[in-house]
Amino acid sequence: MKKSQLPAPVIKNSGICSPSLLAQVLYNKYVLALPLYRQEADLKRLGIHLSRQTMGNWVLAVNDLYVERIFALLKQELLKNEHLHADESTVQVLREEGRKPSTKSYMWLYRTAEGAKRPVVCYEYKPSRAGECAARFLQGYKGYLHTDGYAGYRAKLPEEVIIVGCWAHMRRYLTDTLKILEEDVRPFHPANKGLDFCNRLFALEKSSKSRNSTRRSATRLGRNSRSQSRKRFSPGQRKNMTKTSCRKAPTARH
Repeated sequence: MKKSQLPAPVIKNSGICSPSLLAQVLYNKYVLALPLYRQEADLKRLGIHLSRQTMGNWVLAVNDLYVERIFALLKQELLKNEHLHADESTVQVLREEGRKPSTKSYMWLYRTAEGAKRPVVCYEYKPSRAGECAARFLQGYKGYLHTDGYAGYRAKLPEEVIIVGCWAHMRRYLTDTLKILEEDVRPFHPANKGLDFCNRLFALEKSSKSRNSTRRSATRLGRNSRSQSRKRFSPGQRKNMTKTSCRKAPTARH
């Protein structure tokens, strides 16, 4: 009679930590947003005594053993792309060493553009919103970075990274400007011209969205639609719109 050999544990010296149990804990925590203390209570009702401290150690071990390696590979694949998007958002960390719970922390997001051969999304936690965070992540990257107007992206990035502004954010400034104007003034204001310009560009992109990037480029050049839109929106109007609309909306009153 032979006894089958036990498979290697997912985490060394982890006791009952089977692949399926670990997957369930991680799924509950990160997909269902179920905190470990609630998982502990739920398991206890089923007659399973598994402390949140033990599950917390498993989560940390998984990060050290597996997730960091996967993240490094995803980042490597991400930085191969010519076009990327980036954004950052606040996140609250309750018990971070040396920081108050009310202190703002940030989750930085980097992702491939639509149509990428291998879509990748990377999240990176940082305690700061400083431009150095993006500069360190994008070290060695060469290409276009699509962002909002946050100045941090323009302060410290390598020279090889070309910042591309966001037309959706631009359009929002224009609509915010028009909202504070008198109705009889709106049709003649440069912001209205800018809004029309953005709408024409968006309509052009929407009409060719189902095509691949090569065919979209050919469509734009063939129709010359972008050039026609720019002719309707003269350089003087673009300059005036920038002064009145690209900052906070109240400045448009002056």
